Amino acid sequence: MNGKLAWRVGIFLVVLTWSLIQLYPNVVWYSLPLAQRQEQAKRKNPLAKKVIPLGLDLQGGVHLVYQVDTSKLPDESDATVLKAIEQNMVVINNRIDGLGVANPLVIRQGREFIVIQLPGVYASEDAKSIIGKTALLEFSLVRDHESLVKIIDEIQKRGLRPEDIGAGRLPVEVTKLIPPGMIIRPEREGGYLLLESTSAITGRYLKLARVDTGQAGQMGLGIDFELNSDGASLFEAFTGAHVGERLAIVLDGIVQSAPRIESRIPGGRGQITGSFTTQEAKLLANILNSGNLQAPMTVVEERSVGPELGEDSVRSGARAMLVGLALVFSFMLIYYKFSGLISDVALFLNLVILLAVMTSFKATMTMPGIAGVILSLAMSVDANVIILERVREELAKGKDVRLAVNEGYDKAFSAILDGNVTAILAAAFLFQFGTGPVKGFGITLMSGLIISMFTCVYATKIFYEVWFAAFKPKTLSV
Repeated sequence: MNGKLAWRVGIFLVVLTWSLIQLYPNVVWYSLPLAQRQEQAKRKNPLAKKVIPLGLDLQGGVHLVYQVDTSKLPDESDATVLKAIEQNMVVINNRIDGLGVANPLVIRQGREFIVIQLPGVYASEDAKSIIGKTALLEFSLVRDHESLVKIIDEIQKRGLRPEDIGAGRLPVEVTKLIPPGMIIRPEREGGYLLLESTSAITGRYLKLARVDTGQAGQMGLGIDFELNSDGASLFEAFTGAHVGERLAIVLDGIVQSAPRIESRIPGGRGQITGSFTTQEAKLLANILNSGNLQAPMTVVEERSVGPELGEDSVRSGARAMLVGLALVFSFMLIYYKFSGLISDVALFLNLVILLAVMTSFKATMTMPGIAGVILSLAMSVDANVIILERVREELAKGKDVRLAVNEGYDKAFSAILDGNVTAILAAAFLFQFGTGPVKGFGITLMSGLIISMFTCVYATKIFYEVWFAAFKPKTLSV
């Protein structure tokens, strides 16, 4: 074996070894039953981060389409709507990141719609409460007034719900009983309070919110908050001016707590107390930290894909790929004999390297992605057929085996290059301008075509060269 061939074999072996190392975690992980994989994922098993992530259609999860209420914006010009949607998408991404959802999809659709896909999330109600929650934090003074008793009686008589009161949806009969400059808000633990209608401080000054784990117990958890420098100054001055009065901490129209101000509070730090469960406290802290939505949103479409259905899709896709590969392998072996065997090995290597690359880049596998893999394999077969037919033509002219193979590759290369480059460009456009499944199909097809150039031209030529060097054949079965 000459030095040049040795280098080429070395490069090939390095690529193959790297690919097998990348694929090994996938073999281990996806060999586990579905229930065990879900349990291991909840436990943050490091292996889960080393495999090809599955999309919504293969893993199951939640698909939501939100419509932004543009009537709540200062104006409904395209620029204002676009800015609000982009800000909402940032907030949504922050909230999803705080939940640890892997490979979420958040994209704009049309003028005022946002599409959200959460693979691996099966509780749609929990997802909606996290994504669409306004999380408006306000600090308002509590006001005692004799009219509170009459207001509560009217609320109870009319059977109004606390959430309606918190959202300000009040009938005229209740509204006229509320003194000027005041609003009524329900308490988290039950009851109602009259507050000043103008908030002293709002969540716009919030710097950080975190769960106070030291308060775990029967009383639930608290949420510590910290205001920025401007908010801290305002908070200190305000509490100093209202010592002895009660300050209500209001979150989305519900009074979480209303402690009495005992003294001036410096530093801008405090706590939202209440009977929060661990999950509720974590969700609220995440929502507060992620910021507020620029405009409210409503769900206009909702779909859920169960994990079992996703597992069925994986099996169906894998079965289709294996059946297709088996048919192609059989045809190449029967029609091209020994040369067809070399092509089959290259085709298998194409699949191995492609899956390794997808694992390395954490490219999400979807059903359209599987279609892209199958199409790239088909293009690889096509390239091998072109090469073998050119080799046949050269052998029919009576040329030496080594010369026939070399000239067959040389003459086939330009056709293979042209066909693959045009297909790669088309796939690149799909990736650049497509969304969701189309983008996944484009990136998978593009990667597969590039890898097929390596396997069908570079790898198969190495096989022939090694065979020539080892056995010096006089004939070739093709």
